[in-house]
Amino acid sequence: MMFNRIARRYGKDSKLQKPENTILNICKNEFRNMAMLDIGVGGGRTSLHFMSLVGRYVAIDYSDEMIQVCKNRFPENKDQFKIADVRDLSAFDENSFDFVLFSFNGIDYISHQDRLKAFSEIKRVLKNDGFFVFSSHNLQSDTLSKINYSLNPVKLLENVIKFIYIKFSNNNIEDLRRKGYALIKDGGHFFKLKNYYIKPQMQVSQLSELGFRHIKLYSLYSGDEITSGFEAVKDPWVYYTCTS
Repeated sequence: MMFNRIARRYGKDSKLQKPENTILNICKNEFRNMAMLDIGVGGGRTSLHFMSLVGRYVAIDYSDEMIQVCKNRFPENKDQFKIADVRDLSAFDENSFDFVLFSFNGIDYISHQDRLKAFSEIKRVLKNDGFFVFSSHNLQSDTLSKINYSLNPVKLLENVIKFIYIKFSNNNIEDLRRKGYALIKDGGHFFKLKNYYIKPQMQVSQLSELGFRHIKLYSLYSGDEITSGFEAVKDPWVYYTCTS
């Protein structure tokens, strides 16, 4: 029942994050010739913006509740939404897509080894020089080590609770940061899940080792490309683009 409520809430989301807008504008002249795979589509937030622009659109989510929300939201395009797990994209042939999107930190809800497997599967279904976009929690984020203050009293209370929860539910944050990546209970999804956090510079290395090229970073706060000083990035999460 709780997950159904979450799915319905996601089904009301419609706004792109700033880096997503930046990337959409960079690629928009090419989209009409592209086949796109939208992974972890959730309630169809990104479908609203990308589906009508690309030549072929396929969206997947491992949750049947989320896929049903999308089918209800886009009844004329319901066959484009499918249940699938990013760790096993065997339903798709090699070199099937020009553009793969995995937004809103969806890659962060699986283990480290499964993460590497997911990246490998994504690279397999991407065409040569295909474009991959995703976001991931930033292990350097200030939100892990201090209270994020807000003028909204409800939001402030939520941030205080999350800060206390992070402080007492995890190992020392500085010790975790020295490792470069960590699975952290951060209070997300009603304090039930651990999220994968990674330093930007380590994420670049992780992608490079898997054979991805032309890796770029984009700030959640501004939407602009981050061209240097990766070790100083404090955004809660970062968007990455790369090619296969």
